[in-house]
Amino acid sequence: MSVVDLPRKVNIAMVHLARFRYADLADRRLAAVLTAEDTAEECGLNPHTRSTCYVHQSWIHQCINDPLHALTVTGHRWCRGCDQPVEVDVDEAARVVRLRCACGDGPRSAANRQVLYACRTSLAATYGGDSDPLRRAHWVTYPQRPYLDQHGSGAGA
Repeated sequence: MSVVDLPRKVNIAMVHLARFRYADLADRRLAAVLTAEDTAEECGLNPHTRSTCYVHQSWIHQCINDPLHALTVTGHRWCRGCDQPVEVDVDEAARVVRLRCACGDGPRSAANRQVLYACRTSLAATYGGDSDPLRRAHWVTYPQRPYLDQHGSGAGA
């Protein structure tokens, strides 16, 4: 779902509201994506697939390790094997995102695959990569092995 596909009334109202909410952000691309994702979420976008965080007003990969983002009930950033929060390692220089937990088994839930996908999308969008958060679908298929790094090797898992 893109902003263009949204009902006109919702689109205009949300963009108007967001104009004030994100006016002080220096990163105008971030502000635009926050606005678009806020609007899309109001119209049905799964909030767990956002590439931005409206609470921290940042790209999700930059604040994902905040305790606020560990959701025990849904399993987002949570390992049910060891009942501990999952840590998200983000290497911005190499543009790699990895999940790890205390038990070392690798968090394999669908919820943690959403975390991995959102962080990778966020990281790519930050640097103007090929993953455009304004155009991606929210019903994506996730990889079978979420603990792999973005290049598909098991390195560092």
